[in-house]
Amino acid sequence: MDLQEVLTLLLALLLLWIALNALWRLRVLSRLIPGAELRYGVLLVAKKPGKATPKKTTSIRLLGLVGGLLYLLALALSLYALLATAAKSIHTGERGIIVLIPGLNVVGEDLLYFLVAVFIAVSLHEYLHAKIALKAGVPVKSWGIMLALIIPAAFIEVDEEVFEKASKAAKVAILSMGIAANLALALLSAQIAQFIVQPGGFVITSIENGSLADRYGLKPHDVVYYINGTSATIDALRTFLNNTEPAVLVLQIYRPGEGLKEVVVYKGRNETRLGVTLIPLAPNERVVWLIGTLWFIHVFKALMWIYVVNFGLMLINALPLFITDGGRIVDILLGPKASKAVNAIALALLLLVLVFSGRL
Repeated sequence: MDLQEVLTLLLALLLLWIALNALWRLRVLSRLIPGAELRYGVLLVAKKPGKATPKKTTSIRLLGLVGGLLYLLALALSLYALLATAAKSIHTGERGIIVLIPGLNVVGEDLLYFLVAVFIAVSLHEYLHAKIALKAGVPVKSWGIMLALIIPAAFIEVDEEVFEKASKAAKVAILSMGIAANLALALLSAQIAQFIVQPGGFVITSIENGSLADRYGLKPHDVVYYINGTSATIDALRTFLNNTEPAVLVLQIYRPGEGLKEVVVYKGRNETRLGVTLIPLAPNERVVWLIGTLWFIHVFKALMWIYVVNFGLMLINALPLFITDGGRIVDILLGPKASKAVNAIALALLLLVLVFSGRL
């Protein structure tokens, strides 16, 4: 994102919050959005009282057991991801964790995907908390959504007095199911993304005017599957282009509206650039025939952001820290004294991993 785009984004945000503050002061905002409040000038909260009647079910013990097992799975995946990232960073010297900051390293079109993925992730997380709370006989006092600057969020408020009196199984079920929801959504989105992608190939997103690709008729959204009979990987393309001698590149592509076809490119002596911007993956042929190249790009990006956001939310919430669902679960299962020690160890591990792997 260049300076002009950054300034445009900041100006748009400034105008948005000026308008929201004006509507709040004029008492119009609460009429437009029932239950809305504006706090600190940059936090919009829309809150409604819970209306569903809690119905205690006899299966809460089973839900507690399932929730506990899913929590342990999420915790194992989280610890593995952190330790593997740290080990790789130490071994290669590369930083492995990137803190996602909207407008800084999440920019352009990806910013929209990121914000939608965050809203889906937190909404599902809180919905599962509420659903299981009602099954455990714990009333949900209120629920709502928030907008903090540009980050959407959701929340529920359970009756803490009733929650504290509930059984351990009920508490674990309530707390763990939000984590389980994010784990399930992360795994599902990753599986769907893997299903729609073909192992070899890439998508051309733009063509440089006057370039080799432009001269021989390649177009944006062409999907290149094979180069001279071999799978069209980035390494294969570089190998062909790095040869300074004249060569012929026979590209087998899919072109929207035209289907599968061949494009022959005659590369002259010392021509080492094709002149394209590309995405190093391609849809499988069934998917590209069904939804086309452009929709494939949108769907794949959306799935990847859903995976990244849900896995990240699961990772943080599964860790037994003081402020997470995982921390509360450990406190319920092990008691206050043991949980404090576990919390301290988990916090030290997280800080250690960030020191070795984090890009802050």
